[in-house]
Amino acid sequence: MWDSPFATRGTPKIALNDVGKCLEERLYREPSVDVRRFELEVGWLRRLAVITEENARRGENNRVKSQEPHRQRDNELLCAFGTRIELIRKRRAEEHRAHAATVKRHNASQSALPSLPTKLPDVFQVDFVNIGDARDARKTIRDRLKKKKPIHVRLIELRPTDPQFVPLAPHLYCSTTETEGFNLPLEEADRRSGVSQPFYVKNIEDRDGKKIARMMMLTADPDQNK
Repeated sequence: MWDSPFATRGTPKIALNDVGKCLEERLYREPSVDVRRFELEVGWLRRLAVITEENARRGENNRVKSQEPHRQRDNELLCAFGTRIELIRKRRAEEHRAHAATVKRHNASQSALPSLPTKLPDVFQVDFVNIGDARDARKTIRDRLKKKKPIHVRLIELRPTDPQFVPLAPHLYCSTTETEGFNLPLEEADRRSGVSQPFYVKNIEDRDGKKIARMMMLTADPDQNK
């Protein structure tokens, strides 16, 4: 371009210098700029817009600078851009290596992630969503037994303590009359001054869109609950 017949006079060479320096600085700052994007910016109309944008952003006035070489003779004008090509190539190579290393680490971390379970285990740990509901249900049962009245079924909501099981049991309950060991977690909380502790459930039954735990235990080993 510098030796092109379109840049044989001083003014075109000054303009070419300004354009060349601007594009070189652009590449130096952003060596990873997309090739197609840069090809568009090299176009004459796009080039003018980019120069204006660059000047405004850096607060520079290349127009003032471009007037100074105009006092030189045409044969004294020197190409002021292209001196950092090797630096630009080096920065592009470094960014490419850094990006490749980042992608490799990301892929490795993704492959190392354990796969999420697709079904609930036979035995898993849970807690009451609201232990107050369980206490109220126990009190109601005791009152009705004293009055020799029939006990009504009541479902108490549970929640898995392991977050990966929560999506698999959005409607998990125990039954005041059908779940074996319903009183065990409440009695354990009584011994701990009312502080609820996680417990275990098994024998999960699907019923009307709900999951009903048929057995509640203080430990995962049934023999230790006896």
